[in-house]
Amino acid sequence: MRHRALAAGVLLVTRFNNGWPDPQPVSKSSMLKHTRLIVAVAVLCTGLSATNTTKYFKEDHFTGALYIALASDGSYTVTAREHMGVWVEQSGRWSKSGTRITFSPKKSGASPYAAEEVTYKSRTFLSLVGDSGPSIAVPIEEIERDLDKETQMLPPCLFFAVSAAVYERDIKLPYAFHHSLP
Repeated sequence: MRHRALAAGVLLVTRFNNGWPDPQPVSKSSMLKHTRLIVAVAVLCTGLSATNTTKYFKEDHFTGALYIALASDGSYTVTAREHMGVWVEQSGRWSKSGTRITFSPKKSGASPYAAEEVTYKSRTFLSLVGDSGPSIAVPIEEIERDLDKETQMLPPCLFFAVSAAVYERDIKLPYAFHHSLP
């Protein structure tokens, strides 16, 4: 059981329990320092957990889709989803500096490539730089112009951020095309 009393600006913490030491005076400033430390650690842990999540991007090209998964450990995969199945097309390491993401494929001889991570009108997308990436490079200004058109469709051949649930659902879908023979 605990009992607290405030006397002459000093907080007195008393514990009534077998084996506990005698009551110790604790100043308000000492208690405030400990509280700040606990809050700082909690904020730091929250921030770290936010950066330790995998980011997913989907590029829909009507007859199929490509997905980029950026894992928190610095690895990435590019997964293809077509009518004939799902497979990993590329994997490797990624790093980020500012808004630029650099991809370094594992496959011998594959060229590294880069993309800018951009958020525009509540949409986050990757704008590939150069022609060695998994899709075509489209200038950021052109993407923004397409998003300004107020259509229901997202521009094709661009990697837009998607949730983990969308990624998991899409890459695990069974064969999407069914027909019956006469």
